[in-house]
Amino acid sequence: MNVTTMNGIAVVTANGIRFLDKSYTCPLAIQERWFERAHLKGFWFIPIYYLSNELSQIYFLHDDEIVIFYEIHREQPPFQKLEKYFRSIQRLKRQRARITKPNAANKEN
Repeated sequence: MNVTTMNGIAVVTANGIRFLDKSYTCPLAIQERWFERAHLKGFWFIPIYYLSNELSQIYFLHDDEIVIFYEIHREQPPFQKLEKYFRSIQRLKRQRARITKPNAANKEN
């Protein structure tokens, strides 16, 4: 198999480093708060390198060192599951409030 090193442009966003419809992250981006900066100030572009047959990692040259960006695998839960989860949390909060109110009243007596 013939593997070629390719170069491209990735976008740093609040949701990760985006390249070819994939999201990536790395310790450098987290340490330097790239995602927070992108959220506050907007996205920016960075030059990257990648292997033509492997997109689970892409590479960035930073201060003469190669930084590896790792692909983020996100599985978005369906909206109905999120809604059900939210309702469950709200129900548990109401139950906890009912339980703690009578106990607080008993402690005062």
